Amino acid sequence: MENRASYFFVGVFVFGVFFASLGFLLWLGGWSKDESFDYYEIHTQESVAGLGPKAPVRLLGVEVGSVEDISIDTKDELEVRIRIKVKKDTPIREDTFATLELQGITGLKFIQLQGGSGELEPLESDGRAYPVIQFREGFLASIDKQSERIFSLIETADAKSKVILSDENLRNFGLLLENLAQLSQNLNAHSKDLSKNLNEASKNIALAAKNLQGTLRSIDESSLAFRELMQGVSKKLEAYEALREGALENLELLRGLLLEGNKALKDLRKSPSDLIFKEGKPQLGPGEE
Repeated sequence: MENRASYFFVGVFVFGVFFASLGFLLWLGGWSKDESFDYYEIHTQESVAGLGPKAPVRLLGVEVGSVEDISIDTKDELEVRIRIKVKKDTPIREDTFATLELQGITGLKFIQLQGGSGELEPLESDGRAYPVIQFREGFLASIDKQSERIFSLIETADAKSKVILSDENLRNFGLLLENLAQLSQNLNAHSKDLSKNLNEASKNIALAAKNLQGTLRSIDESSLAFRELMQGVSKKLEAYEALREGALENLELLRGLLLEGNKALKDLRKSPSDLIFKEGKPQLGPGEE
């Protein structure tokens, strides 16, 4: 009787542990009946290696759901279709976008959701089975796409560096350094003479500047004298203009006198007696008495 009772309690304990474990697994898998989810799709042509079902979905770093299914879609063009589920009331807006991110150094990936401005409406389906969240390339994907170009630049830089650091260029660079050292020694050896020549040149420049200042002053004085001369000439020209006008008037009077004198001489030639007797008569024309 005691053995049967012991077996009974052992069976109850085993079944209790089994159902408790099953309940815990269901709760851990997010299958609780008390929690509801919304489903969305993400379409991308980026490689999703490292992403699998049950991978976490996070919004700004907070886990809000998981990946439900990953499949290949060839309806329009070759792309990956990812179906996710997120908790009800998660703010998925029209400007929300998804990226793939790494989980530490394991190589596994998760989906990161960002955006979700409160000014926009919640994301709705446009006739498809589920609303589609826009996908953007992550940092690692961008680096992967640019890797070929980066490697090409590295190879080019390596080839250029080999040319620059060739034996001939290194030898020329050594000669350049040697010439610079020789030049420095020559400058040090003739530094006193060079300083003396520079001082003399500075004095000569100062003297030339002083002479130039005197020359400029002389030019100013000459300019002032020339200006005064031009003013005197202008006054003389004004006086000459008045004199010329008076001479013209006198010449006009002299011309009148000459014309009168010429007329008188003509009359005197015609009748010289008029000069003494003044009895001359004018010659009558035809028909005059």
